[in-house]
Amino acid sequence: MDLSANHKGPYFSIKNPATGKTYLPPEGRYWVFNKGEVLKRIKDGRIIFGKSGNSRPVQKVFASERITGKIRAESWWDNHGMNQDATLEAKELFNQAKLFTHPKPSKLIYHLAKIATGNKSDDIILDFFSGSATTAHAVMQLNAEDGGNRRFIMVQLPELTGSKDYPTIAEIGKERIRRAGQKILEAAGLNTGNNEQNNAKKQAVFADFSGFIR
Repeated sequence: MDLSANHKGPYFSIKNPATGKTYLPPEGRYWVFNKGEVLKRIKDGRIIFGKSGNSRPVQKVFASERITGKIRAESWWDNHGMNQDATLEAKELFNQAKLFTHPKPSKLIYHLAKIATGNKSDDIILDFFSGSATTAHAVMQLNAEDGGNRRFIMVQLPELTGSKDYPTIAEIGKERIRRAGQKILEAAGLNTGNNEQNNAKKQAVFADFSGFIR
């Protein structure tokens, strides 16, 4: 289980007692425990350094502490994105470590949209608390991969961010749609050429801003 979180908290290096190697939280993230608690949990075997003993520190959850008969949450999140993935994703798009607090991983929304809409869908997907427009990003990626024509409606109040570049959360969302759309077009090889087929694919992937309400 992940030992770091997206909200502000303790920030210090954790030392692997076996190898001497130290680890800081991933960029833009913080440890969920203070230093004393971390040392105690390492001693108790509740914080480990992967199965090999050479990886980043993670929390160990014992089988007796799990809820019997329930699907382990990790089995879904490990395969479909975590907040740490979302932080790195936002950094790649905006070249900033922490532009938005608690972003959703687009990989998670992508899989949920794929399950809910099926292949080559023309459904409309509404996100009433869109934040940084992760849902729009995921929908465009899904359209690019299966040729669908899904559309999205993003709803976000113009909450102030204190940033000069993006004064409101809604502005972050709109800029993410631009950047993610451009990146997806380039990856799909649709950013060049102006023929009718290419333009139709671009239109399906890169929705306009009539779908963003603020």
